[in-house]
Amino acid sequence: MTFVALVGACTGVRKPVEGERVLQHTVEQGETLESIANEYYADADRAGEIARFNNVDSDAVRGGDVLRIPVTPSEMASLERREHARGPYNRGLELVERGSYLDAASAFREALEMDPDFAEAHYNLGVTYQQLKSYDRAAQQFKKATRLRPRHVEYRYATGGAYFYLNRYHDAIKWFRKTLELAPRHLKAQYSLAVAYERDARPGKAHRAWQRYLELDSTSDWAAEARQRLELLE
Repeated sequence: MTFVALVGACTGVRKPVEGERVLQHTVEQGETLESIANEYYADADRAGEIARFNNVDSDAVRGGDVLRIPVTPSEMASLERREHARGPYNRGLELVERGSYLDAASAFREALEMDPDFAEAHYNLGVTYQQLKSYDRAAQQFKKATRLRPRHVEYRYATGGAYFYLNRYHDAIKWFRKTLELAPRHLKAQYSLAVAYERDARPGKAHRAWQRYLELDSTSDWAAEARQRLELLE
């Protein structure tokens, strides 16, 4: 990420307020306003703010477009911390790809020392802990990522998965339900919820969860498994 401050007034609907800086972002292929808002604000829900500032429609952004991104001093400081943390974070990703999970965990922790609010680093540290079968530490990292990005569906789901591996089914159920609150058609969360209800000896809720799964998916291999488990509960 390169920070380029713009000179002159912004032509968007909203003008910069006192103390704000306006950065320039060249859109890359595949980027969306949501991913750009996540990059600058760690909050994809602020995509609409960028759209209004630039007076553009969210579906009209294309690779090569130049957008103006308003940031406060505290947001600018956060971006600078994130830029420094990218080095060890990217090294951690490379180590994960090579299966070097202990070294990857060390790299992600280094990134988080530089930027404690780096949600993706918390998440990937959690994934790495799961690979090391340290599920309790994984759950804690996933929860930290979720606190930073409360509307991130996969962070919620990962938290439920870590608790499931710990046999803490009540907690797993809570997080799978939280996932479904944001993404009602999340198949993995619905399937996992049904299994967790079974493991938690709650057959009535498991029955309803399997029925809901089959409403969402009636043709896959998972659906065939869901029917078999549903029959066993009837």
